[in-house]
Amino acid sequence: MKKETSTEPKFATKASPKSEPALMELFLDGIKDIYWAENHLVKTLPKMEKAASSAKLKTAIADHLEVTKTQVARLEKVFELLGEKAQAKKCDAMEGISREGEGIVESTEENTSTRDVGIILASQKVEHYEIASYGGLNQLAITLGLNDVADLLAETLAEEKEADSLLTEIAENEAFDFAKSDISEYDNCNVVKVSSLIDVLNNIPTGEPLLKVVILWNTLRVITSCGMILVQLNTIKIGHEELFDLN
Repeated sequence: MKKETSTEPKFATKASPKSEPALMELFLDGIKDIYWAENHLVKTLPKMEKAASSAKLKTAIADHLEVTKTQVARLEKVFELLGEKAQAKKCDAMEGISREGEGIVESTEENTSTRDVGIILASQKVEHYEIASYGGLNQLAITLGLNDVADLLAETLAEEKEADSLLTEIAENEAFDFAKSDISEYDNCNVVKVSSLIDVLNNIPTGEPLLKVVILWNTLRVITSCGMILVQLNTIKIGHEELFDLN
């Protein structure tokens, strides 16, 4: 049986901040990077919450905003343990992912499952970046013998994995249910309104083509309002060929 391997980086050798200054500098640079990223998320998450329509998605984003604020404070504790001043270094990766998320919101319609799915996709990209970052930093802290720091980073890593799992659950269930609800709503609209108009069409006497044109026009208006033009046009054409032969 193949042994399962972790995707998180492993460092085989033990070191110390004093004996490995270059490694320590790399670690500190990574902490500054993720510190900027978390502070950036504190500003962007409220926008994502406002743009979402699913109640569960809104709640998940709002809850994670509070978690993110805690993670910022936790990183400040890391700086304190390292004897360093809390300082952020611009994270180009997080900035790019955030811009992509904003682009999804701008390019999708308000109150649609499509936008919610797009927000989930963008949010999971954020989580995956954070999981990779905290996973690597946690292992690096262990390698440097910074056990207290490693414990703090491991705590945040667990939170990010939990957030990612929750987003997956919402994507598989909530967003799908919204899509089914939208289809069901359109379907009910078609069945009730369009079928009643088709019944009227069936009772129009032969030799009244103008009346049929008027009824057909009203039918198309109903179909358009329901958003199912092609489906219902096919239904009308199959069941009422005479509508298209008005000579």
